[in-house]
Amino acid sequence: NKHKGKILENPDNSLSQFYIRTNNIKGMGIGTIKGDKKINAILALNTDISILTETRSDHSKIITLKNRLRSQLSGFTFYGTNSNLRGVTVMLKNSSGITFEGFQAIDNNTVKFTALLPDQTKLSAICCYAPSDSDDPSYWESVFEEFSTLEADYKFISGDFNVTLDPEMDTKGYLTDPHKKSRIPINAMLEADIINDLYRDINPDKKAYTWRTQKGDKRARLDYFMSTPALSKVATDIRIQNNIWDISDHASIV
Repeated sequence: NKHKGKILENPDNSLSQFYIRTNNIKGMGIGTIKGDKKINAILALNTDISILTETRSDHSKIITLKNRLRSQLSGFTFYGTNSNLRGVTVMLKNSSGITFEGFQAIDNNTVKFTALLPDQTKLSAICCYAPSDSDDPSYWESVFEEFSTLEADYKFISGDFNVTLDPEMDTKGYLTDPHKKSRIPINAMLEADIINDLYRDINPDKKAYTWRTQKGDKRARLDYFMSTPALSKVATDIRIQNNIWDISDHASIV
């Protein structure tokens, strides 16, 4: 991949500093002690925008959550797909000075929005929980078609892609390759320099995984933060941070 080894830097501080995380949370467990632990783990990373996938929480459940943990969550605005079947929920920290424009659920597992940063820079995003039960590239073809219509200074796609881009680098313990078709349109976008794989850009040879079984005998890098080249040039850091099993079988990307 010709993108491997690119250094991410922001030498002129040309973009407001802010922090984003994406994480498959495997259900928010609203109304339970385990669910409270998940929220506390999310808050502990202190990110400005938290993109949570497979939350299984419609609007009524989010209201229940905010009432249950009013003191912890009073400083956040919630957006989402209004779906109890997997779905995407985005938490925006009000004190960040960031506002959202045009938040829209494309389907039950995909959202798009434009973030207006404090310096008035616009950052457009598509956040997704991609299909996990089939190897169908048509989902990604539709996502990239939607991505091409976004008009902003910087753009990114993040979430649980349920795809490995390089079976050699991105999997451990797999006996088959379940993503042969789905990775084709994603890798085509990478090769065309339309998007960059931010983690791989600064970790070209590191094997790292964002999902694992409980025993750890099977692992994969399924969660990504893909950006346009303009955004990758001003990004300063990206890391994979593992969660304990009770929080999720997926790691956070921050």
